[in-house]
Amino acid sequence: MATVSPISRRPVSVGVDGSAAAMAAVGWAAAEASWRKVSLRLVHALFQIPTGLHPKASEADRRRVSERHGQRILDAASHRASAVAPEVELLSQLARVSSAAALVSASTTSCLVVVGTDGSGQASSALLGSTVAAAITQVQCPVAIVPPDRPPRTAGGIVVGVDYDHDVVHPHVRAAVDYAFEAAVREGSRLLALHAWNDLSTEPTPGMVIPILVDWKRLATRQRSRLATALQPWMLRFPQVKVDFVTTTGPARRALVELSRTAGTVVLGSRGSGGVAGLPLGSVARTVLHSGHCPVVVVHDVAGGHYIQQTAD
Repeated sequence: MATVSPISRRPVSVGVDGSAAAMAAVGWAAAEASWRKVSLRLVHALFQIPTGLHPKASEADRRRVSERHGQRILDAASHRASAVAPEVELLSQLARVSSAAALVSASTTSCLVVVGTDGSGQASSALLGSTVAAAITQVQCPVAIVPPDRPPRTAGGIVVGVDYDHDVVHPHVRAAVDYAFEAAVREGSRLLALHAWNDLSTEPTPGMVIPILVDWKRLATRQRSRLATALQPWMLRFPQVKVDFVTTTGPARRALVELSRTAGTVVLGSRGSGGVAGLPLGSVARTVLHSGHCPVVVVHDVAGGHYIQQTAD
């Protein structure tokens, strides 16, 4: 039997700005809050009307217009969330700071922050032009980046990128692995663990020396065994999770994008020593955010206290 710590009662927070990308994120966030059995916080940063736009309007008038506009956006987001998960309690927040600052602040009391994208790796205007990578480096809890036109609920499993040294999961990836296993338990889905053990291109480059006497099949089998060994502590903690092990000799980013076609969520660590656990500003994260086909959750190694903790009795 599993027990859930009080920290799991923290809400899911989602940035809303009235855009189609943000509304897609609201739908996904509502489904996520329903799975977690927590409330959903809708965060909107008030648009500051420039003084020069209406020079005769008072500061109070500009504030009232901004608040009415923001409230309409929150009302539309609430309607979307209720249509997806009517049982979820909704919280609304009108912030008088920048959208990025509002989400960073919300992240200190959230189990997850969700932002929508326009499909090009950029956050929707909920972050007022900040890149997804910038959001990832600032928020204090896991952040989910949801692509446009994504159904709120999918049957796909969880994919997690794993990096390890000497058959031990790298410290900067452990929080992501925690998150992935907990998500698999919460959603009752399978978990696919991916490790790129030799980042070779499938297309040889001039001057590249390719060994022809290497038993690649045997090496791949050995790498899967090592991956299973590295994940053994989690498999003991979460025996109900069915885990598939996948290793690749090609670029991790290419494998993750391909797996995202059928996955429900891809989970990445915020940084690591190599493989799939690259820095938020690294090529792996940028490629998956730009070309991935499902939501991507990036988990900071320092965010261990901000997502659901489950232990077996």
